[in-house]
Order: sequence, then C-alpha cells, then structure tokens
Amino acid sequence: MPTAPSTRYVRVFLFVLALAGIVGLGVHGPIAQWAAYHDFADQRSFCGVPNFMDSTSNIVFALAGALVLRDMGRYPAGNGFFFVAMAISLFGLFAGSTYYHLAPSDARLLWDRLPIASFFALLFVQILFELAVFDPSPRNVALGIGYWLLSCASVFLWAWSGDLRAYGFFQFFPLASLVALMPYCFASGRQQRGFLLLVLILGYGLAKFFETFDFQTMSATGGLISGHTLKHLFSGLTVLAYFMLYRRLSVAEAARADWRIA
Repeated sequence: MPTAPSTRYVRVFLFVLALAGIVGLGVHGPIAQWAAYHDFADQRSFCGVPNFMDSTSNIVFALAGALVLRDMGRYPAGNGFFFVAMAISLFGLFAGSTYYHLAPSDARLLWDRLPIASFFALLFVQILFELAVFDPSPRNVALGIGYWLLSCASVFLWAWSGDLRAYGFFQFFPLASLVALMPYCFASGRQQRGFLLLVLILGYGLAKFFETFDFQTMSATGGLISGHTLKHLFSGLTVLAYFMLYRRLSVAEAARADWRIA
C-alpha cells in the first residue's frame, strides 16, 4: 500500500505551484485580450434571439445551480456558505454568459467572466476542505473567502488594465492543483474523491478543446453546432454531473458514519 502523503507536504506543494505560476506570469509580461475573441462560429439568430445557440446553451448552469440549492440539506454541515455562493455563481454564469453572447463585447464579457471566476474559486476552496488539505477552521474559511474575493477582483483588474494574467492565474492554478491532487486522493484512500476530480478535469478539458476548435467543430458537424456551444454544454453538464455524484457520495458517507455510530 502506498503511504499517504502528509497534508503539510500537499500544502507546501500547492504553495510552490502558486508561486511558480505567479513568477512565470510576471516574467511573461502583460497578456492582452486577442482581437478576434468575440468572433464566434455560430452567429445565427432564431426567434429574434441573436447568436441563439451560444446565448441559450448556458441553461445547464442554471440547472446545476438549482440542483445545488435543492440538495443543501445533504451537504456536510458547516459548508453552507460555499454551496450557496456556488449556486448563486452558477445562476450568475447563466445570466452573465447569456447577456454577453447576445452582443459580444469586452464590456459584456466582464459579466460572463465574473461568475466563472467566482465559481471556480469557491469550488476549489471547497475541494481543499473536503480533501482535508486544509481544515475548515474559522481562519482557513476566512482565507478561503479572501482567495474567492481575489479571484473575483482579477476580472475587474482585467477590465481596468486589459491584462489577463491575474484572471488566467485564477483559472489555471485550480486546474493544475486538481491534477496534482489526484495522486494524493488515491494514496490517502479517497478514490471516490479522486474520481470526482477526474470528472472535473476531463469535462474541463473537453470544454476547452471545443472552445479552441470553435470554427472547426462547426465545419465538421456541417453547420449543426459550433465548438463554443459544445463548450457551454460540456462544461455545464460536467458541473451538473459533479454535484449529482457529490450528493450521492455525501449521502453514502453519512450513512456509513451513522452505521459506525450505531
């Protein structure tokens, strides 16, 4: 059996990973929003709704937010703030992304990116608590909220300066951390938690793939659906699947705990 790594070493590794990311972005220099960002493959209107497919495919995020609120009573005690905030972020993502895609522009993009930054930060902090990398003490909860606020602030920093580096850090640092936490999950006997991380990582990877190949996907499907629409669907369904599986795992763990007490 592999020896489970100490959470202290995991925390040190995450700190080094964050520091490497910050230094790397500092050395790289400012990253500007590329000019063609708002040029999406599917610009068809339907029933008077501009960019219909990209504008409406975000409904999955609202469904995920509703699921989180519905299952609030089944989540571990003491985590209510993060789950309510994640649900609000998911509803905000549905509204903000729809608003942006109706008339894509940098000004509207802020309201798309803000709930994305909010949700990713909240989910990342919650996962760190779930894996016991950090205990949910009042100090660590406060630090987690601080991380969340900084992630949200990175969007406003981009809108003010035009530099994407801070926003990019808060997007890719959690993803890199989740990949790095996979071995820890399996080494510490948290295989089901590792599977949940795998769902997130694969879903995010597919979403980024389709986002990158927006026009190519539109061409390959004969104009049926674009890569960006599939990005919305895959990312939304990934979040939906994550919370459905998380609920089942939480209920199962609670049942095992009650059995041990009995």
